[in-house]
Amino acid sequence: MPEDVARSPALIALPASLLYVQVPPGDMPGWSKALLDAAPCNDKTASELARALTANTNKQGERCKLLYLNAPLCRSDSYEAEFRIVSCYVKGAAAESEVIFRLQDLLMTDGGPATVNRGDDAVVPPIAQRPLDAPGNVQLLPALVADVRDTGYITSGIWQRCPCLPANYADREVLRAVPRPGGLDLMLNVHELGKMTYWNQQWRPWHRPQLGPPCGVALEIQAERYSVLGPGAEWRLERHWELHWISREKDWGEWEEHRLCGRCDEP
Repeated sequence: MPEDVARSPALIALPASLLYVQVPPGDMPGWSKALLDAAPCNDKTASELARALTANTNKQGERCKLLYLNAPLCRSDSYEAEFRIVSCYVKGAAAESEVIFRLQDLLMTDGGPATVNRGDDAVVPPIAQRPLDAPGNVQLLPALVADVRDTGYITSGIWQRCPCLPANYADREVLRAVPRPGGLDLMLNVHELGKMTYWNQQWRPWHRPQLGPPCGVALEIQAERYSVLGPGAEWRLERHWELHWISREKDWGEWEEHRLCGRCDEP
């Protein structure tokens, strides 16, 4: 059988993504240490955590911007949680956080704009997507893309945290992601743009069915170079957080599940 005919079915049958099998978990980013002790349970404490995380990444040498985070928080016998930060392009009024996360979850489960996984790297081709009309005279465009195909049990941990790359709206810009231990290095043409980071956090071989696995992923980009990938000057980038946690009054008994979401940046 010719190789080009056999390749596509063989990739689907593999027990792992050829790209992400080259990405074993690495060290936690320095700014993410706050996740280990964080146990927010209301809007105020969750907003403070989101501001601290985005501010700490911005203090790095290249003025990094945290576009995406999906990671666990503090864990005890009566509290477990996970925290997400997602980005979206918005035009018009400020977007509602619930709508942003519904859009992001739809893109994760229904495909949406995807990367081209070539095994030794991934390419984010330019996308042309019609804006989504949201309530309140708001239009949305994805700022994050993920390739949800060709996954297997060997790389299931990282995929349950839905690693993302920046969306590319620029026809002449080549955006690539190169695998390495602990994540992916992002290259915009021949220049470094940022990185996707993958790490284990309070690792154990199982996790609660309500929550994700004990690992985290994050997407950091260099703010100045990132602007060329956007859909246009009329679009602004908004970042929103989501807190998902389970709790119980004692160290035994049934867990109660909770969710909150809000904005990382001021309107």
